[in-house]
Amino acid sequence: MENDSMTTRTSPQMLFDSATELLFKRGIEYGHYDDNLNRISIAGSAYLGSEVKPSQIANIMVLVKVMRSVESPRKLDNYFDAIAYLGMVPDLIQFEDGLGEAIDGYL
Repeated sequence: MENDSMTTRTSPQMLFDSATELLFKRGIEYGHYDDNLNRISIAGSAYLGSEVKPSQIANIMVLVKVMRSVESPRKLDNYFDAIAYLGMVPDLIQFEDGLGEAIDGYL
């Protein structure tokens, strides 16, 4: 994951593994993604004057990372981040719908 340029072929499994590793590392540094995205959704909702859910923030972050990859298609960090954010969405939606608590053991 340290290398940001694609000098060898990149397997999907390597991307998924690296995104998972990144998710855990970022959780240690920044706290649980649920808390962080909830704070962002509250601020975004206040700014826009309409509700923005944490899952929508995560999806927006996926779009941010994909758009960054247009300018820098060989920077793997954009793909790691996009996969990690996308992986958060089903848990966030389930939590927003009141179908369960955030998944324990993750960040």
